[in-house]
Amino acid sequence: MNQRLNLNIPQNNTFLLPRDILAATDCLIGMKFGMGTLDNMNHLKNKRIRFVADLLQDQFRLALVCLENVVRRTICGAIRHKLIPTPQNLVTSTPLTTTYESFFGLHPLSQVLDRTNPLKQIMHGRKLSYLGPGGLTRRTTNFWIRDIHPSHYGRICPIDTFEGINVGLIASLAIHARIGH
Repeated sequence: MNQRLNLNIPQNNTFLLPRDILAATDCLIGMKFGMGTLDNMNHLKNKRIRFVADLLQDQFRLALVCLENVVRRTICGAIRHKLIPTPQNLVTSTPLTTTYESFFGLHPLSQVLDRTNPLKQIMHGRKLSYLGPGGLTRRTTNFWIRDIHPSHYGRICPIDTFEGINVGLIASLAIHARIGH
């Protein structure tokens, strides 16, 4: 954001400052009057890859919220009955177990690993999907999103994609492509 708005703010500053808002407003007004350029939404620099670890971290956060609610209810029930709760009664693994079971069983991006051969396993782990939570839907995507953008060359394989309704929405990393490099 600092680069886009021409600001010299240190990277360790992770909160918004008044000058950030003023610079963003100035940039938007400039675009309104034709003085700036819009970012290409299909360029890879404007996309973010959510790793499995990010999705699992979100699920873990949900499980901790559920566990907190269970502990609160247990403590309130123990106080109501004039009992002293023990740590074994307070903390159970049920919220964590049910959250992860539902994630791996019901999440739209969760699949069974194809173990036909080692090469299939490697290719399965290098898949990219535009679908899923926070992503696109199969029905509402247009041709421009499914098409190959020049920023994809050398990074995303244009040949290895699905046919039919998923064409261009599920792709693979190119052979020497690395995320974050």
